[in-house]
Amino acid sequence: MCPLQDESIAPQEMPSSCFEDVNPIKKEAESIAKASSSIKADYETAKDAAAASFKKESILKEPTAVEVEWSEFKNAKKFRQICELLKMMNYNILRQSGSHVIFGRDEDGEIVVPRHGKNLGTGLLNSIYKQVTGKDS
Repeated sequence: MCPLQDESIAPQEMPSSCFEDVNPIKKEAESIAKASSSIKADYETAKDAAAASFKKESILKEPTAVEVEWSEFKNAKKFRQICELLKMMNYNILRQSGSHVIFGRDEDGEIVVPRHGKNLGTGLLNSIYKQVTGKDS
């Protein structure tokens, strides 16, 4: 039994064995406190890094229109190729009426692209290009 419970003994007269029992507990408490503050700092750092990367990703994910040349339209013969070119230029599919797909953007009008099994003609490609860019091929 530790004489700490006996109030008649002065602190100078207490055996060192009483303090040795307390030191490991104190050291463990200090190490736990350091670890928890380290974990808290790591959490704050990770939270800040995640917020910064989210802002960066949201800035990068904003759609930017790509300028497409006539040569790319001329070489695109299938509906799927025209669809990819229009999506690169921030056109979205608004609706479909039969075999015709209607693309559109906020600031521009609608563009109708037929979805047939055949290749699209040069005149139709030229018309789509004029509607998209506002200039002749």
